[in-house]
Amino acid sequence: MSFATTNRRYFERYQARDWVNDDEEVVAFARDMIAAIFIVGIDELQEYYESPWKWHPEHEWWVANDRPDGWEMWDKGIDDKFEVTA
Repeated sequence: MSFATTNRRYFERYQARDWVNDDEEVVAFARDMIAAIFIVGIDELQEYYESPWKWHPEHEWWVANDRPDGWEMWDKGIDDKFEVTA
């Protein structure tokens, strides 16, 4: 399966997610992930902006936890494999 096909399937699956269609929400989430040292480096940031819908579980966690912007809260809610635990 090609990258384009995989990416299109992700987009089709998550395009109904309202937050990915809201530029301010996408940027706010990115800022908090950077502040929490969850996104490190330009490559990860570029990956996020190319496919924000792939970050939906993390976004749900972020919203459910009052949109934390510090690494302490993210450290409690994200495991060592960078998966949402709460």
